[in-house]
Amino acid sequence: SFTVNEGLTKANGRIYLNFQGVEAAYYVYLNGRPVGYSEDTYSPHSFDVTDYLVNGENLLAVEVHKFCDGTWMEDQDMIYDGGIFRDVYLYSTPLVHISDYRVITDLDETYTNADLQLSPVITNYAAQDVSNFAIDVQLFDAEGNDIFADDPMRIDLGAIAAGESATADASKLVRNPELWSAEYPNLYTLVLNLYDKTSGKLFESISQQLGFREIEFTRTEVDENYNRIT
Repeated sequence: SFTVNEGLTKANGRIYLNFQGVEAAYYVYLNGRPVGYSEDTYSPHSFDVTDYLVNGENLLAVEVHKFCDGTWMEDQDMIYDGGIFRDVYLYSTPLVHISDYRVITDLDETYTNADLQLSPVITNYAAQDVSNFAIDVQLFDAEGNDIFADDPMRIDLGAIAAGESATADASKLVRNPELWSAEYPNLYTLVLNLYDKTSGKLFESISQQLGFREIEFTRTEVDENYNRIT
């Protein structure tokens, strides 16, 4: 049982229940009502529980199954030990927020420069359509310098109908990024800032560590003596 922190409700947005890891499948109930089902042991999952919460004490129940139809995909050299094995927590978002995004770091043929491809998904839970929103993108290196400071990256968004989601696509050239490898795990911090261009109000900021890497198979060339020349 739990009570909801006032800080989660005062923004009048949406409240989510997040499970960082559950093996292997589970049903979620809140205050005696079914909320949802999920599987995929090592992926986090969020449930919108805004309409299930009550003032005061709430009762959360989770029914965990050790095996499911996805278990064979996770069949690795390990002991099956079903259960909730990572954090469970609540978080809130504004009514207009970044609900998902995809980022790709496409390196050129010499692995020198990268095309940073970003596709954010913005969801509008407000009762009316919204427009004139934008996302400012920042990319910080290990020293905390924003490498987009002199050449900002901004994604302008179109109108988003009430209760709907919209996806935007943008890309930007990143010159000479520090590449990620197991030996040199160089990481950047990607920050997405969603705001209203008319009022300048910041709605949401989210961040994610990002490594520039590319995994591919390449052809090996040999000379007339079968010595590798690539």
